[in-house]
Amino acid sequence: MEMAEKGDQAHIDKMDEMKELMTKPGAMEEWFAGAQKEFDALPEDK
Repeated sequence: MEMAEKGDQAHIDKMDEMKELMTKPGAMEEWFAGAQKEFDALPEDK
């Protein structure tokens, strides 16, 4: 929110995308599952 309030367009765009997902049943869960898959594929920090 802080970055969007400062006018950071990338954050504003992502917030708009998330708002749109929240209007469609199941879309947010689908997005989260994809994000989790990407996160799980990242290498472990050591």
